[in-house]
Amino acid sequence: MGKERIARLIHDESARMGGPFVAIDCGALPERMLEAELFGHAKRAFTGATQDRPGLFEAANGGTLLLDEIGEMPPLMQVKLLRTLQQREVRRIGENKNRKVDARVLAAPHRDLPAEVHAARFRSINQAATMGSRWAVRGISKIATKPCADTAAAIRTAPSVS
Repeated sequence: MGKERIARLIHDESARMGGPFVAIDCGALPERMLEAELFGHAKRAFTGATQDRPGLFEAANGGTLLLDEIGEMPPLMQVKLLRTLQQREVRRIGENKNRKVDARVLAAPHRDLPAEVHAARFRSINQAATMGSRWAVRGISKIATKPCADTAAAIRTAPSVS
């Protein structure tokens, strides 16, 4: 079962099932485009921005945002992501006001993120909890399944995620 299908199942089995499910492959886009996709942009913020556009955090408001291949996210984007997680708000490119968001974020790396953090190539999500944040990291579960295992059963028996 693929990562997106597992994330969708987590979403569908949660209190957020009535909200949107939005997924993005962080490794498939250049940094500037990834920033515009995640955070949105204002009209005329850059060449080709002909109208205001909400980002995926806003699109996932009340639901779930899957960040697939998060280990490929460039360092500057990691900083912006941590700020978004800490403050629970986004700032569209070209704007100077923040917008509140309420989205559960699921991350699906293909890299060993603890090793990447140790090697200083990826920022620790624990920084979001230790930098005076109002945001609390909770309900984080690692779900490991064998390729032929009943993934749905493994998810249903995993600790609760909100």
